Amino acid sequence: WDYSQLKTLFSQQQELRQFYTFNDVDVDRYPIGGSIRQVMLSAREMESTGTAQNWIARTLQYTHGYGAVMSPVNAKTPEGSPEFILRDIPMVGPASLIPKRPEVYFGETAQGHVIVNTRQQEFDSPSGDREVYGRYAGKAGIAVGGFLRRLLLTLRFADQNFLLSRELNPNSRVLFYRQVSERVKHLAPFLSLDVDPYLAIVDGRMVWIQDAYTTSDQYPYSRPFDAVAGTNYIRNAVKAVVDAYDGTVTLFISDPSDPIIRSYNRIFPGLFVPISRASASLRSHFRYPEGLFQIQTAMYGVYHMQDPNDFYLKTDAWDVATTRRGGDEPAEMDPYYLSMRLPGERRMEFMLVRPFVVRNKDNMAGWIAAQCDQPSYGRLIAYRFPKSVLTLGPSQIESRFNSDPEISRQVTLWSQQGSSVVRGNLLVIPVGGTLLYVQALYIQGKTATQEVPQLKKVLVAAENPQRVAMGDTLTDALSLLLSSTVELGGPVTAPSAPSAGGRPEPGRALPPDVSQWVKEANNHFRAAEQAQRAGDWSRYGTELQGLRDSLRRLEQGTSQ
Repeated sequence: WDYSQLKTLFSQQQELRQFYTFNDVDVDRYPIGGSIRQVMLSAREMESTGTAQNWIARTLQYTHGYGAVMSPVNAKTPEGSPEFILRDIPMVGPASLIPKRPEVYFGETAQGHVIVNTRQQEFDSPSGDREVYGRYAGKAGIAVGGFLRRLLLTLRFADQNFLLSRELNPNSRVLFYRQVSERVKHLAPFLSLDVDPYLAIVDGRMVWIQDAYTTSDQYPYSRPFDAVAGTNYIRNAVKAVVDAYDGTVTLFISDPSDPIIRSYNRIFPGLFVPISRASASLRSHFRYPEGLFQIQTAMYGVYHMQDPNDFYLKTDAWDVATTRRGGDEPAEMDPYYLSMRLPGERRMEFMLVRPFVVRNKDNMAGWIAAQCDQPSYGRLIAYRFPKSVLTLGPSQIESRFNSDPEISRQVTLWSQQGSSVVRGNLLVIPVGGTLLYVQALYIQGKTATQEVPQLKKVLVAAENPQRVAMGDTLTDALSLLLSSTVELGGPVTAPSAPSAGGRPEPGRALPPDVSQWVKEANNHFRAAEQAQRAGDWSRYGTELQGLRDSLRRLEQGTSQ
């Protein structure tokens, strides 16, 4: 799923009321059904512009969002909509993923202040044809108190209702700094924050995880990555965790070797806590930050060269791979999270990946992966492709997709029916010793008020640059890609030899060794399908190579 298309569908199918909104879609992994599944999830937050524009409704009644939605990254309904793991209000899904407090008082869009525990009950959630109301049971915020404090709050928020409203009482509490990044920034203004805090459901709570950096422009003999600020040092030294219900902020030191965070820890004792105090379930949702990875990979395109002459002449420089996604101008590919097994490794891991091409060329030069799971968290691995062998880059694969007659015909047909075709992110997935390219096609129809996307087809390409396939699902497309070489599964006979009369003789049974190769090819094909369904791409690549070997022996044996 492309996150932008999925966000649109979340909004259409799961906002449920005009005052709810989904601000962003995050990628994570959760144990579901006995295995770790990669999912996309989003919090259902309160949209202040969607509530009645009077002070009581905006400040006292519509104070918070509710719950979250979650769907697998690689599954869809026959209609092209996402399959939901978590959905609806009240939340429906696996009991282990439903939080005890689904109310979202602190989030990415929470702006301004709200007042809880007033004479007005808060709107909690819709339930069928009625509305459920309740009261805040957390300890966040400060008490309104008596006249003097009300006067101070009036001056602080420029809101005279603190003095005039009869809805408030001394036990009412004001919640402010409710936006995640704003809340962390006020506690630790000396930290730089990643642009994308993400949601996690951990130990029955909904929390936001905000990556924070220590930075400097004083590191000697280093090139700045920020030309304006001159910043040439950055470390992901802190993982900030913000509770979505009570706003509690915990600043975990994720890089104790960083001298800057060690200094701040001595200056502000008690502000930070060691990451060892984070629960195992919380640490399982930490991921390598995308902002830091983008900086590192951009630098690595030049600084991977070890030879001084190569470095001076930039003869082996890399660029971040680009795609057009159906547009006119190429754009750099953003890093993307994948659950996969690295070549030579035994277990599946969650990681951040970015592909590279040769500078001023479109063919692949390498790719970099940042591991996100313990105990290998933070390890960066660079894979280089042989310079003497052509490996197609993402833009070249997109050209293959565009020039394929069947794909081109379908895209043209859909575009003529009052709809538009939108291409999703092109994913380059390392599979064993080869690459798998995957791209989703969405059809966007229009209603009276908005565009409605449907996940219509999945395009795939493998190592062989001449072979692409299109299917309704990833499984369908991969099956077509594999079967494009040879039809497997039916009765197989050797090619018929012409008889003296010019007519072919009936097919004869294959020799025992050739029959064994056919059996092996079928076994590899079925094993590759099973590995694909399980998301085990390393095993998939191994079985794919075994299939090629069997087909090669079969071709040689039947051509003699």
